Amino acid sequence: MNLEELQETTFGEPVQIHTTSLDPEVQPRTLKKGPVKST
Repeated sequence: MNLEELQETTFGEPVQIHTTSLDPEVQPRTLKKGPVKST
């Protein structure tokens, strides 16, 4: 199972971890949904 697939299952919608790490605008959105300790 890929990390992206794991995030999709956790949040119920597609969340790309690598995008979260690269794009600063995506970080606050992801933090609101839940704690991301994969990065």
